[in-house]
Amino acid sequence: MKKTIQIALISMSLSGSALAQDVHFSFAELSPLSINPALAGANADKEIILNYRNQWSRVGTPYATQNAAFHGRLSNTKKRQDNWICGGIQLTSDKAGAPGINNNGVSLSLADQIKVGRNSRVGLGLQVGFAQRAIRPADGRWGSQYDGNAYNAGLQSGEENGNISKNYADVGVGAVYSYTKRKGVVTGSVDRLFNVGFAAYHVNRPDYGFVTTENARLPIRFTFFANGEFAIRDGAAALMPGAYVFRQGTFSEYLVGLYYKYKVINPSKYTGYVKPLSVSFGAFARANDAAILKLLVDYHRYSIGYSFDANTSKLSTYIRSRGAHEIVLRFVIY
Repeated sequence: MKKTIQIALISMSLSGSALAQDVHFSFAELSPLSINPALAGANADKEIILNYRNQWSRVGTPYATQNAAFHGRLSNTKKRQDNWICGGIQLTSDKAGAPGINNNGVSLSLADQIKVGRNSRVGLGLQVGFAQRAIRPADGRWGSQYDGNAYNAGLQSGEENGNISKNYADVGVGAVYSYTKRKGVVTGSVDRLFNVGFAAYHVNRPDYGFVTTENARLPIRFTFFANGEFAIRDGAAALMPGAYVFRQGTFSEYLVGLYYKYKVINPSKYTGYVKPLSVSFGAFARANDAAILKLLVDYHRYSIGYSFDANTSKLSTYIRSRGAHEIVLRFVIY
């Protein structure tokens, strides 16, 4: 009974704190529009990315997040241009435990990738979106349902049976510097790639409170990131470091780590008969929260990845090492 109460209290605490925090992915590098709207079209002509995350399966109801995004260059990049106009759309759905706190949103991104050097560009991005936040009180467990010995689902909670929802518009801005150098004209493989950027989401501070008398303004989320790919062993492999910092209200997140990318098959650029294949192994850490292992397989235009977060905080006592599982799929369109 004591353990059940502890888990319930932790679940309620996490649900409450999650109200003022945006969704996040361990595959941050494969959720570009979530970390900076200026990443639209920065490193790929066009691509579709699907993310799924499930976490804390032993603490009440698991948290589940889905994200689908399409972004790319709208300008004709085959012609020599000093800037590319790029765009993107993102759909996000997040369910934060019981009593079913749901956040759903759609956003549109517009970016201008401006050439500032032979291999470098600066991107400026704007994101405008619409979101809905909803809760179903009847799905929760309330003090009025405690019969003196234990929780009794047969007792009336006294809460509303339907959904309570809040709709709001959202605005974000960002800037990115990108540097890309190819190794040669034959394979076109990356020799050096580097991105660094800063963004601010919810700059309009939308009111997301359920109660009309409540003045609940969504805190601005500031993001800073730097990542890259650097060929080693004469291009047979690569190192891919990444660092991501998120700050929203009193909440801070620091995600750092490194991939080792092994190129199983190098592509043939001119004939197109030989398709590239690579396998990447990553070790990352989220400060004071989790150690993260990642596996990413890239074949031609397709990518599939899996990551596992092993919790390192005090919460690990209750979840018994059942951290977060994440899957990502990517399809690149030339």
